[in-house]
Amino acid sequence: MNLLSKNRADNFFRYKWLCDPVFATWIADMLYPYGKTLLDVGCGNGYMFDYYASKFTKIGAIEPSLSIIEEARKKANETNVLLKVGAAEEIPFPNGAFDIVLAKSSLHHFMDVNQGLFEMQRVANNVIVVVEVVAPNNSCIPFLQGLLIQKEKGRKAESVYTAESLKKLMEKLQHKCDVYQHFFDQYIEIDTWLKYSDLSESDKKRAMQYILGMDDETKRHMQLHERGTHICMLRRMSLTLVFK
Repeated sequence: MNLLSKNRADNFFRYKWLCDPVFATWIADMLYPYGKTLLDVGCGNGYMFDYYASKFTKIGAIEPSLSIIEEARKKANETNVLLKVGAAEEIPFPNGAFDIVLAKSSLHHFMDVNQGLFEMQRVANNVIVVVEVVAPNNSCIPFLQGLLIQKEKGRKAESVYTAESLKKLMEKLQHKCDVYQHFFDQYIEIDTWLKYSDLSESDKKRAMQYILGMDDETKRHMQLHERGTHICMLRRMSLTLVFK
């Protein structure tokens, strides 16, 4: 677990507003056809457990951050989730233990992405799934890299994905495989996003200036627009899955 991930985990309460119940329900519904058991790799505070419990008969979860594991454990006890302390690079479950192995918004926190995906493949029986924010267009990559690296000190540029780069990453899991992708668009209020970040007030102002200063093409692809008194921006999520 890198220092960025630890900081985000320690301050998870600041990001709870991003936990959209419509999005959570969509994920559970999308995964439901692929099996009866599911492992959540990097479960955070266990926010998703209620949604998994409505669909799956057996649920496992791992989380490397001791700072939020107790909060997740309370939720796990309520929802009958088998929760263990562990990292993606060394998942503490046996081969083929779960039908579905999911990394929701955690891939960019892996210390070793390839090893983490290899481990997910090892414990999966049917399908491996990654849910991540993606750039809606290649022209948005430099902007998002600059914004996220400015907002999340220590984040690597290569952790800003496109749908294509995620697909190529997942294709490495099998020599011959089909990769499927589904997308969920959210519109976030930028001031709220920055308000609950761990940036200083001066850094928040710089980040807002960076957002407002994006070129016209990027503004178009990020669908920057005003909604009431708020400025909103597209946040595109990709659900990428590959069958074993």
